[in-house]
Amino acid sequence: MDTIPERDFPPISRQELLDAVEDVSGQSSPGADHLRWPYIAALVHDTACGDALRRIFQACVEKAYWPIQFKEAVSVVIPKPKKDDYSRLKAYRPVVLLSCLGKLFEKVIAARMHY
Repeated sequence: MDTIPERDFPPISRQELLDAVEDVSGQSSPGADHLRWPYIAALVHDTACGDALRRIFQACVEKAYWPIQFKEAVSVVIPKPKKDDYSRLKAYRPVVLLSCLGKLFEKVIAARMHY
């Protein structure tokens, strides 16, 4: 079986975290961890906390590990507006709430893949 060639993955920078956190509306609902975007932005902007997050994300990349907490989802069923019959399933839509920390990590990785 052929092996997949490895790629260099430079360390995640503080600026990448700052860019990722600035690119969110702050209005999305939190996942099971209950961490909202304004709190995460405050963590990223704090030098010590931002560096700790950066090192955690970098370790996840190096170990090819996605924390289970980032995978946990909260499912919510929301009624669609202006439906005549709410006894039908089509009158509702499911919404899945994921960890904002996981979303931040995804944004950093996605930005790297985009360029």
